[in-house]
Amino acid sequence: MKEKKILKMGTTLKFSSNWQKISLAGVSGKCTGGLRIDGHPINHKRFYRIYVLAKLTMGRKTRKRIPARIKQPLVQPLCPNLMWSMDFMRDSLFQGKPFRAFNVIDDFNREALNITIAKSITCERVIMELGQLISWRGRP
Repeated sequence: MKEKKILKMGTTLKFSSNWQKISLAGVSGKCTGGLRIDGHPINHKRFYRIYVLAKLTMGRKTRKRIPARIKQPLVQPLCPNLMWSMDFMRDSLFQGKPFRAFNVIDDFNREALNITIAKSITCERVIMELGQLISWRGRP
């Protein structure tokens, strides 16, 4: 009986199997662009009523909650040369040419132990720079 209020008598409405995969989030305006019933276009409100009456609605999937992590303070080294941090940075010159920088920093006093600037820094270059730094400062 409810369908008679929405559809006129004698109209044909066919739902294909892929309609069941449409979620309610996509029903509003995305799906109704080229839909027609007996050659006449239908608007999004009428489409939504038909969609609900045909019981094609699917519930939204709930997002899996990740448990909150326990925040712990960072460990501060007690003496210099105990812990180092490495970082790669990329920037460009005013002419637009890019360059990379390889930085090694002592975490105790935030001293920059090594700054290497080049157009490209290979793994061999990183190993060479770390070897020079270890021979100069000792291994952390």
